[in-house]
Amino acid sequence: MPHPEEAAKRPSRRTARSSLADPSAGLPDGAASHPLQRGSAEFRHVNGALFAAGFATFSLLYYVQPLLPSFADSFALSPAMSSLSLSLTTLLLAPAMVVTSSLSEVWGRKRVMSLSLLLSAALTLLAAAAPDWPSLLVCRTLLGITLSGMPAVSMAYLSEEVEANVLGYAMGLFIGGSAFGGMVGRVATAGLADLAGWRAAVAGIGLIGLAATVVFWRSLPDSRRFRPRPFAVGPLWRSLSGHVADRSPDRAGQVEEVVVVAPHRLDR
Repeated sequence: MPHPEEAAKRPSRRTARSSLADPSAGLPDGAASHPLQRGSAEFRHVNGALFAAGFATFSLLYYVQPLLPSFADSFALSPAMSSLSLSLTTLLLAPAMVVTSSLSEVWGRKRVMSLSLLLSAALTLLAAAAPDWPSLLVCRTLLGITLSGMPAVSMAYLSEEVEANVLGYAMGLFIGGSAFGGMVGRVATAGLADLAGWRAAVAGIGLIGLAATVVFWRSLPDSRRFRPRPFAVGPLWRSLSGHVADRSPDRAGQVEEVVVVAPHRLDR
């Protein structure tokens, strides 16, 4: 039997579950009551950081589209086989978002997003030096997992840290950066490939990703309304199950907007 004082200090299961649902649960009132407001310096830093992150994320995702003929020529592939460099990445992106969303509750929002950008840029640089087609496909497949940390966690970060009446504005800037990055990634890669070959083009996109990582890490304010949870299999599994079971129209619309719609808007 635990001592009564120890039992009183120990959080109940209901409290633990509610803290997973509400990231500000358990924080002091002052820390959880002041979301970022439009016009503040921190709000501008958030918008700049997430615009750069969205730009880099979808540049790294879609840069291969104009390079598919180059892959086919370099590795003696059919058009269908060369398209795997994009389809494998996008295939893993959506399911991996569910996992990274839950992991961010343990490791922290900013850390997961920063690692997502850093690892994605590193994988792109490795893809530029890939000696054969299977190696390049491995890099692109892993990219679908590492990229998932940005679109999944950025929306959670914004919903926690930003005033509700400007949340749409902040999300719109991230989605705008994603659409712009998807377009520029294709155009820049095609131009660089014509000038210096596809490997130089891929390396250039990887360097852009590294630069965006530095800008993001230095600009994004640390979370004020969220505290990482200690690693525990039970709460983490419940969180993961909750993300999988959440089929609300709002959640589905956010995922579709970030992953499917946004990157193609500026192509029209």
